[in-house]
Amino acid sequence: MPSRPFPPTNPTKTKALFLALTISACVVIFCSILYFLYHLWHSLVHRAKTIPFDASAPLKLQRFSYKDLKQATNGFDTANVIGKGGSGTVFRGILKDGKLIAIKRLDALSLQSEREFQNELQILGGLRSPFLVTLLGYCVEKNKRVLVYEYIPNRSLQESLFGDEGMSLSWESRLCIILDVARALEFLHLGCDPPVIHGDIKPSNVLIDSEWRGKISDFGLSRIKVEEIINLSTCVQVTYFKCGGVSLGVGMQHHVADGASGLHFINAWSDVARGLDISLPPFIDRTLLRARDPPHPVFDHIEYKPPPAMKTPLQQQLQSSKPVGSDSAVAVSTVKLTRDQLSTLKGKSREDGNRISYSSYEMLAGHVWRSVCKARALPDDQETKLYIATDGRARLQPPLTPGYFGNVIFTTTPIAVAGDLMSKPTWFAASRIHDALIRMDNEYLRSALDYLELQPDLKVLVRGAHTFRCPNLGITSWARLPIHDADFGWGRPIFMGPGGIAYEGLSFIIPSSTNDGSMSVAIALPPEQMKVFQELFYDI
Repeated sequence: MPSRPFPPTNPTKTKALFLALTISACVVIFCSILYFLYHLWHSLVHRAKTIPFDASAPLKLQRFSYKDLKQATNGFDTANVIGKGGSGTVFRGILKDGKLIAIKRLDALSLQSEREFQNELQILGGLRSPFLVTLLGYCVEKNKRVLVYEYIPNRSLQESLFGDEGMSLSWESRLCIILDVARALEFLHLGCDPPVIHGDIKPSNVLIDSEWRGKISDFGLSRIKVEEIINLSTCVQVTYFKCGGVSLGVGMQHHVADGASGLHFINAWSDVARGLDISLPPFIDRTLLRARDPPHPVFDHIEYKPPPAMKTPLQQQLQSSKPVGSDSAVAVSTVKLTRDQLSTLKGKSREDGNRISYSSYEMLAGHVWRSVCKARALPDDQETKLYIATDGRARLQPPLTPGYFGNVIFTTTPIAVAGDLMSKPTWFAASRIHDALIRMDNEYLRSALDYLELQPDLKVLVRGAHTFRCPNLGITSWARLPIHDADFGWGRPIFMGPGGIAYEGLSFIIPSSTNDGSMSVAIALPPEQMKVFQELFYDI
């Protein structure tokens, strides 16, 4: 019987079949890897959660004599120095029984160093985890403060990656160290009761042991979290539209990152998504924003004082009847000025013989402040306070390192009488803003940090609905931020703005996505005031 001939092949169908099989194989492999990593992570997390912690347990630490520690380090010989931090020097030491230890001696006793020393004793001294450096003991003699730790042979992740004798870490080792840091944080946040917030995670505080596993060290800035811990610091939502458009929504915990840092993260993320390297690595060092020791504020920090309240009894009563945070009676609108309109507005800074040329931002912010006062029909003798978010990166001396990741937003708060703002030219409001911004130099910002350090309860200073509501106002400018630079592979965004405005009286200045020189203002006001504000805003 003759054999059956094979049917003729179709090259297009063959290629499609090969492509489908290849994609299917890749999907199966990828899912298998995810399944393996999930079970590995689940077992590690379970192990981290089972480590006991009792914050109320008495310290079971050995108390060393200064004489013994001096002998262990050969008189604190510089040849035994293995590290140096902001408050002390770390030495390699050998006890009489031959045990290797790490000894951290505080360089000088101060209010800040004493606080960090007590943190190490009270917090790290009560913790035991394979993912944390173990505190073995301490020494307190007169003005001498010394901490004794287990000896970690491979020093810090910072030195391993970037030191003069940098080590070559394989990707497998790097992944293990990353997971160890994650396990340590899992233990501190969820395995401890109450939770512990480390507060200073960075490569120099991750030590690598003899098995190339990571351990977190330096608990000087750590805190015990008594209240409910914040579960999410970053939340991302991607929405795909039928038209082919994509919306990326990002929510961040503002205590962790300000607008500049948030955009740094988003733009770096988009670069990585396109296969590019991160052009500006994040720089993390919270100690740069420490208060001085001892703190000594030298200015009257009105930005932290309560905002002016309405003088008219009826309006005050209506204000207090609104629940804090309520936005049920608030309208949000975005208004826009073209380049020519902004030029006209800036030209008004020369009206009535004024000789100072204020910036476009100062004139626009002054115009918004003045228009809101009119829309609210404030009494002439009513005080109004304007809250202006101010980036301290370039104002501090020395300026913070490019790429600093954190929250460096200070607030400047010009105050004026509504009658003056409404009756005088726009440049008067701009002059109050200009003077307030000039005040925000290094000395003022350092004084603000000192002022905050001395406050017994920072929660009373938290701003919210009560801060920006009538007769006050908040303005945050995004004009100089790279808000349109995130390109995930399909081009720059055609729009970027706040997903919502939480409080009445809060506003944002937003640059154009097309670089046409226009500016938009997104603002939240009661509906009846919004209508009047929109008319006044375009009356320039």
